[in-house]
Amino acid sequence: MPTSLVGDSVSTMHFSSASMIRALIAFWCALLGVACSNSGSAYATENSATELGARSPSVTVSLPVAVSVQGLDKKKPKVTAAMKQALGAAKDYLAYDSFSRQGLIDQLSSPYGGQFKKADATWAVDQLKVNWNKQAYLAAKGYLAYSHFSRQGLIDQLSSKYGGKFTLAQAKYAANKVGL
Repeated sequence: MPTSLVGDSVSTMHFSSASMIRALIAFWCALLGVACSNSGSAYATENSATELGARSPSVTVSLPVAVSVQGLDKKKPKVTAAMKQALGAAKDYLAYDSFSRQGLIDQLSSPYGGQFKKADATWAVDQLKVNWNKQAYLAAKGYLAYSHFSRQGLIDQLSSKYGGKFTLAQAKYAANKVGL
């Protein structure tokens, strides 16, 4: 939904350089998505400002700043009970096993796991302060505890979409950390 930033007010700015003014006006026009020109009454020129009694060449620029902007609502989402439950479940999963970020989101939203909505699972995981490299290392240790892997085999297992779902960088970090 559009958000009104200022309403019907007008912003007045004072500058001492005509070239700076042209650049700023172009910037504001582009930002506001309006067509602007330096003729007519759109804004005062250096000469007209001097004629108005300014001590040094300066310009007064008045721009209407009533604007509707899509996507600038920076409010935090309302935390629902489902989001809180997903956060608790994410903490529980991490307490007994190692997960990649994507693996944890998938576990939380799986019909065989937490059964949370994907958005709630993603929100929950994003609230956690997790060292994903450490999680990859723990997962690598777990894999090596029950099977043997080459370096590349371990990296592939950790980064596979059917395996650990760690990033390639996290998988390589883990392989280095376990000595492969």
